[in-house]
Amino acid sequence: MFSEFRNTGIADLEQTERQQFSLIYDSLWSIYESAYFARGYGTLGESEWTRFRTMMCRQYEDSRAQNYWRNLDMLLSEEFKAYVVSNCAN
Repeated sequence: MFSEFRNTGIADLEQTERQQFSLIYDSLWSIYESAYFARGYGTLGESEWTRFRTMMCRQYEDSRAQNYWRNLDMLLSEEFKAYVVSNCAN
């Protein structure tokens, strides 16, 4: 499903796949945001954060994923979105 999304975009997925993809993708970004705040609270170490940040930025830098990421406005905090935009820009 992720491979198909990366190749053709979400519109080419079946309706059930789009729903599954959205649930997984939204959850993934929620995990990234939780890791971001855990790092800020001092409960997540730098080496762990580096792994999260690396994957987060890979997701963000993918042009198809970036277009989908813009639809996460209600899910993600303004602080986290600003961090992603300023730290994961191509």
